[in-house]
Amino acid sequence: MDADPRSDWTVERLARRVGCNRTDLERSFRRLTSHTIHQYLSARRVTAAQSLLRTTAWRVEEVARGVGYRSKVSLYRHFSRTLGMTPDEYRQRWHASIAEHLSPEWIQS
Repeated sequence: MDADPRSDWTVERLARRVGCNRTDLERSFRRLTSHTIHQYLSARRVTAAQSLLRTTAWRVEEVARGVGYRSKVSLYRHFSRTLGMTPDEYRQRWHASIAEHLSPEWIQS
């Protein structure tokens, strides 16, 4: 999951990959991480989306697909739930903070 958060991961697919049943995998994962598999994957995808929003000019739809969401609505929902802002707001704030740090006043300091 970490190497490719954009894959269409399901608990069943992960369980087959590690050679155990779904229930045991979910229980073990939660015990080890204090998160469900879905929570963990969502966090990884939101982190990947943050990076793409900072480093590319991709539209939000492209970012959503690039990190494994099937729609921008899913990205908006997970992003807002995790960070308290939309992907658009995040990008705007990021660019505003960069512009502030690159202002002539900062360079002269």
